[in-house]
Amino acid sequence: MDNSKWASRYDKAAQDFLGDEPVLAAVQVARGGGWAAMGLSQVSGALGLAALMRGKKRAGGLPQQFLLAVTAERVYALALPKMSSGLNPRAVKELARWERSGVRVTGREVAVGTEIVIESPVEGERVSCQGPGGELTDRFVRAAGTGPEAVAA
Repeated sequence: MDNSKWASRYDKAAQDFLGDEPVLAAVQVARGGGWAAMGLSQVSGALGLAALMRGKKRAGGLPQQFLLAVTAERVYALALPKMSSGLNPRAVKELARWERSGVRVTGREVAVGTEIVIESPVEGERVSCQGPGGELTDRFVRAAGTGPEAVAA
């Protein structure tokens, strides 16, 4: 399936949940560090667990996978069902909300995708997660991005 079909599925999932607030872009993301945690767990279970906990802390306590959506006014983190094939994404709960005027959203390419960072200078909050590399994540970062590191169009 091409990126435009996935993009429309993610956008629809967010739009169905948010209702009247028009969604500019949405993407399914995950906490970063999963591959490192898996590799470290082969060496030591304690090291693997520590890496998992570090990834959860960097993601602001958000679950392993979730949906990020941006509207004209806000950026949302939305929960996905625990048991889902992923073929038809569906948002089921609001996990976090940031006013766009108070946050900085940036993206940068990493080894296995694009790291998205949401920073709230007012509250001192920093959330880091990872989306698939390429246009699916780039379109979200372009729509939400406010910093110089934002992925260029």
